[in-house]
Amino acid sequence: MVVWQFLVVMLAAYVAVAAKAFQQLNVVHDYRRLVPVCSLILGITEVILAGNIAIRAVGEDFWGLAFSVLFMAAGGAAGALTSMALHKRMRRNGGRDG
Repeated sequence: MVVWQFLVVMLAAYVAVAAKAFQQLNVVHDYRRLVPVCSLILGITEVILAGNIAIRAVGEDFWGLAFSVLFMAAGGAAGALTSMALHKRMRRNGGRDG
């Protein structure tokens, strides 16, 4: 597995976790307009991540799988932090659905 593939996994994990966290915050704070967008993003990124795991496992690329998990964890952590900061900024500016 080449480096760019790990970066794609990291980016997908970043986007997936950011969308999950953002979706959760939308539900808690009653922001309804962004729910469909977050759901679409979640669907796309979950297929990418599950496909990556399946390809690594079936191909018995255990080192690739291990590195994929590390890159997913790093991307996920960054995604959650970004989502929290973005949502906090949204709340500060109002933005609640009418």
